Amino acid sequence: MVDFLLSKSELHRIHEASLDILEKMGVEVKSGRGVKILEEAGASVDAETKYVKIPRELVKEALRQVPKVCRLCGRDPKFDMILDGEHVYLGTHVGATKVIDLETGERRDARKDDIVKQAILVDALEDINFMSTSMHAMDKPYAKWLHDYDAAVNNTVKHVRLEPPRAEEVNYLAKMAATVLGGEEILRKRPILSVLECTVSPLILEELQTDAGLEAAKLGIPIHMMPMPIIGATVPITLAGALALSNAQFLSFLTIIQLAYPGSPVIYAWDPSVIDMRTGGTGTSLPDAIRLGMYGIQLARYYGVPSYTPQPSTSAKLPDIQSGCEKALGALSLFLVKPDLFACGCVENWLTFSFEQLLIDVEIFRAVRRICSKMLIDDDTLAMDVILKVGPKGHFLAQEHTRRHLKDYWSPILTDVTSFEAWKARGGKTIVEVAREKVKKIIASHEPKHLDRDIKSRLDEIIKEAEMKKIP
Repeated sequence: MVDFLLSKSELHRIHEASLDILEKMGVEVKSGRGVKILEEAGASVDAETKYVKIPRELVKEALRQVPKVCRLCGRDPKFDMILDGEHVYLGTHVGATKVIDLETGERRDARKDDIVKQAILVDALEDINFMSTSMHAMDKPYAKWLHDYDAAVNNTVKHVRLEPPRAEEVNYLAKMAATVLGGEEILRKRPILSVLECTVSPLILEELQTDAGLEAAKLGIPIHMMPMPIIGATVPITLAGALALSNAQFLSFLTIIQLAYPGSPVIYAWDPSVIDMRTGGTGTSLPDAIRLGMYGIQLARYYGVPSYTPQPSTSAKLPDIQSGCEKALGALSLFLVKPDLFACGCVENWLTFSFEQLLIDVEIFRAVRRICSKMLIDDDTLAMDVILKVGPKGHFLAQEHTRRHLKDYWSPILTDVTSFEAWKARGGKTIVEVAREKVKKIIASHEPKHLDRDIKSRLDEIIKEAEMKKIP
């Protein structure tokens, strides 16, 4: 094992520390439903602090109940993902309200048509396995999350994930997904929708997110549970303390869900950042944020729970040298611990979506996956026959062995390896300019498999109903 990663005994010590935090200090559960579930199972509410103290045996039982393998399904079954610790999938992250306009290059509010373009791009790119709606439809005053899902599910056959903040929105989204599939029971068997819900540091389970998670579990929708610790601010500045506290938050949320709905599929998601003590700004791609994310994924593996990281991330405001450096470091580092799910496509700590950055991130991910792949050594790959045949003065370009192995050859989609003269003759374009051109071409030419007209009409009716209720 790489010596900077945590050993099994070290992970166990973190686990025990998290259990101590929950048992001795407890967590503030703002959901009345969540408090009741814990109390009825044997947890106690401190009369003075109102913190819910959770016995370690309740947590251990929750960990026994959570499935070790999770299936996230696509509208087309060939895009189903099996989260079993043996596969690594790439998708997009959630949460941005801004987008870098493809035409003007200006940062502006995201619109529903931007999500449509993102979905088309995700649908077309074979290296992307799932879609999180990276932007919110800020041009829609009501039912934003429903509009987000409508734009996504109608333009990609791959799995879609959202971040609905309320139980009511989860219900509406589940109704839409069930409409697409043909019924609620089919959705339980084939979850084409999953949701991401966050905890708040230190030691707070907000009412909206907790109730949304419970509603999702009731409906059989997989939940990505994401601690979002800020090292040095909302968790201790030492990584061991930050890890123990963040893990306690995850375990408290997990316990509520498994007590209420045993066997609910859960993905352990991590999004740490570091506060800059000089400016007050935070960075999701600084070294200690990456390290904490790595250790968090190790904890997920320790528990046998599927895992997600929003790496590669960047604090850069645009696709530039900073974003390239930070994203390459994050992707390579996190790949060492092999999370089930990666993400791509945003800048500015996930606050802004960039179409060009998405394609550059795909290039980075493909390269990292290649670097971290195991080399096969056998009689054919050692190539002794062809080496002896070519000798000191030949070359291997025309050899049948070379042609036969071209299928294994890694070829870039953006990276330019030609001479300066050749690059200049083609316009001397930066990687961002090349990515922009490719993105535009893909969006203009790719035709996704849209939903049938009657299903689309029923989704419109569901959205109109939510808009009439003025759901945000």
